[in-house]
Amino acid sequence: MARPSELPDFTALSSIERGATPDQIILRDQSAGLLVGVDATLFLREIDPTVIALTSSTALVSATHNHAIITNTGASSLNTHTLWAAVIGDEITFVRRVAQIIRVDPNGTNTIGDGAAGKYLELQNSGAIRLRSFATGTWDIVSASCVYEYEQP
Repeated sequence: MARPSELPDFTALSSIERGATPDQIILRDQSAGLLVGVDATLFLREIDPTVIALTSSTALVSATHNHAIITNTGASSLNTHTLWAAVIGDEITFVRRVAQIIRVDPNGTNTIGDGAAGKYLELQNSGAIRLRSFATGTWDIVSASCVYEYEQP
């Protein structure tokens, strides 16, 4: 993730254009020319992600939730969310907003961070954890604002 000082200055944005394919967009700056060409779907998800409150005690989080923010707002008991099989580029964020614990369970033999294969990650207090897959079958923790623990093997 780029630091704010490394990001382009979008205040001088002169145009947003379609790319070579319908799923690409190009951002242009009057002085710098081409700033960035990005996948439009991912770009839009980053600036306006889907927020979903999952309150049931267990839920299967599918690839349709890719790039979503999952909260436990309204939950009345511990929530366990089982992820889909990790594929490079997949990302999801979990936010614990109420007292009930959130457990994030990887699919089958997938791993989360330094956890063992198939073992869950538990958000211990209020805050958020963002997971991203940089390798098939693994979820890496790219940011966390909460205390978390791994299920013991």
